[in-house]
Amino acid sequence: MVRLIAAASFFAVLFLAGVAESADRFAVITFYNRLDTPKKYSFRWEGGEWDTENVVQPGQGKWHSKKVPQGGNVPRAEIRFDSDLKDSKSVLKYTLEAEGAPAQGDQFGEPYKFVYDGTKRYVDLKKGK
Repeated sequence: MVRLIAAASFFAVLFLAGVAESADRFAVITFYNRLDTPKKYSFRWEGGEWDTENVVQPGQGKWHSKKVPQGGNVPRAEIRFDSDLKDSKSVLKYTLEAEGAPAQGDQFGEPYKFVYDGTKRYVDLKKGK
């Protein structure tokens, strides 16, 4: 009986590993807005075209995803935004790690957050929710 259970467990692990390998994967990244104003930003997946029409509302999150080919690497993401909340322009650009995920959605994304620098004049991007 013990051998039968052990053998069944072994084959179940092999089956699930095969399903996991053949399942789609996605690169997912989520930006949270911890400011009291909407935040505009430009975003692209490494080597892609810039999408300049992104806005995340205060207290909300916005996720981006890209299908990863089977056996492929999760691409990095790039973001740029104006850090100065006054009339001046101070553009920051970051290359970020995305999370490899089995599905799309904010709960699967590598989390980053827009936060004030302490003066409420400048904004930065930090890892975390």
